[in-house]
Amino acid sequence: PYHRLVSSETVYYLWFHGMATAFDEYGFLVRNVNEEDEEGYRCHEYSVPTSSNTAIESWTTLCRDWEHNKNYSHSKVTHLMKKHGIPKPLKPSVWQMILNIDSVQKVYAHVQYESFAERVQRRLSDYSISLQPSQSNIQKLMAAIGDNEQTKDSLEWVKAAKQIMLDAVRTFPDHSMFIGDTTIKENLVLILLMYVEYNPVVGYCQGMCYVAGLLLMDLCAKDAFWCLLSLLEGEKYLLGFYSQSLVRVKLYADIFLLMVKQRNFELGNHLEHLHIHPLMFVTQWLMGLFTGICCWDTVLAIAELMFLEGAHALLRAALAIMEVCSSELLAMPTADKIIFFLQHLPSRLVCHKNLIPVIWNTTVHQSDIDECQRLLEEQKTAENSCTPAKRRKHSEDVPLATPSTTKSILSRFLNAFTPSRQPFFADVSTGSTQAAHTESEDYDVIGESSKDIGTELHDIINIATLKVDKESHGCVQMDPPCSRKRVTKAAIPVHMTKACTPRRSPRCIGTTPSKSVFSPSQDGVGKMKATGPDAFKHFSTPTSKPVKRQRREPSPKDNDVEMKVLKRRKMDSP
Repeated sequence: PYHRLVSSETVYYLWFHGMATAFDEYGFLVRNVNEEDEEGYRCHEYSVPTSSNTAIESWTTLCRDWEHNKNYSHSKVTHLMKKHGIPKPLKPSVWQMILNIDSVQKVYAHVQYESFAERVQRRLSDYSISLQPSQSNIQKLMAAIGDNEQTKDSLEWVKAAKQIMLDAVRTFPDHSMFIGDTTIKENLVLILLMYVEYNPVVGYCQGMCYVAGLLLMDLCAKDAFWCLLSLLEGEKYLLGFYSQSLVRVKLYADIFLLMVKQRNFELGNHLEHLHIHPLMFVTQWLMGLFTGICCWDTVLAIAELMFLEGAHALLRAALAIMEVCSSELLAMPTADKIIFFLQHLPSRLVCHKNLIPVIWNTTVHQSDIDECQRLLEEQKTAENSCTPAKRRKHSEDVPLATPSTTKSILSRFLNAFTPSRQPFFADVSTGSTQAAHTESEDYDVIGESSKDIGTELHDIINIATLKVDKESHGCVQMDPPCSRKRVTKAAIPVHMTKACTPRRSPRCIGTTPSKSVFSPSQDGVGKMKATGPDAFKHFSTPTSKPVKRQRREPSPKDNDVEMKVLKRRKMDSP
């Protein structure tokens, strides 16, 4: 999926029938294709400047005295690479020095190239398979996958071998070194299977074949394996890009989107308005090291900058591409056109002379990446805090609300019908019912009005019979409708009338209720009697004594008004 190139059989057909008669300076087959949108298009007009004798001498001197100049070699290499580029004859030695292969071999001293190569060939020979990615070998691997007698590790290894051979056929099929049954294809399969043998946890992921193929164009199999190991296992480089979850690719895609919004707000807003996420197009850029670009001199310049500075250079290249293509992207009204354009970048925009200077002028520091990571973490935290608890109840990092000791409004309301020393509700936070009462205290609520209140409680219980499950710490369960029966007053248990815990959702236990204006204290409500005219503003409860409205004594002014009304009525009557 990383290249829009034709298969090697088609390229061989084109070359055999004279439709492609030559190879360019980098070894790619020159096809008679002028349309950039056509599949397999590759630009053969390279704009990279030729290396002068002065540049070759400077690089040669630097390589000869590398050990002596290693303290300041980074700035020296950066200066030479920006000014002249790496000359083609010196690429193998410069690549190995930049990637510090000598130190990598010391760190991975337990990895012996010869022993790992023999182990890979021995495992392939068990299935009567060679390193050549032929159709027969692929079919044998597919048949071995269906064998149920294999262990899990061997099955995963066979699956990786089959996928590697399938991708080896599709890797740079228009390059002279990859056309036909060549040795470089066997080396490609070998070094990728050796990495699978070394790190079976990561295994093989599509995209590795293009990184390995790029290295094999200028390095032997052994040197290419050590460079590949340095890239895939180095935290500075591509560690985490090819994991099963692609965690670092997703992180870089989010950072890339933030940087686009910061540096070109209009373009970032346009992409967000069309619901275009960078993973739709930036994945193949990052995992394939931009090898899908039609200008190979540009691909090599980006890869060499990544060798020198690490994975940050991939962000620089991606941001530079967005800057170069900004005007054309803003003019596109739909998402499909933008994605197709970014997957088929035209050569006039990504040629060496246009894109590489923009990449060098685009800066991405570690502090910028750290700031973007901090913003992403804050955004994630804000989203989690705004997400309802019902949607987060299965999340491992977001626990349920802890019980609160604060009494709810409903609890304080029902406590009005009980003495202050005996709360109606059980203490949910402690998980124990506080129904410390005796049978003699049954219906002993607010003096003489206990019978009427007991009748009201009777009706409430008849609507839904509640059962307190002692084993579930006071969690109330509702009886099904078919099992609900009318309960007589004599059959009501003592605990049902005073300590019935309501059914409450776990996500609502920890919520602190807002304090109402009409929520008196427990002591006041427990001892209060509705004898005043304002008592009904709080609770509609029967009273022991009827409340009489006080009649106001008439005043002389009221008499005068009444006499005027009577006099007017007599005048209006016939």
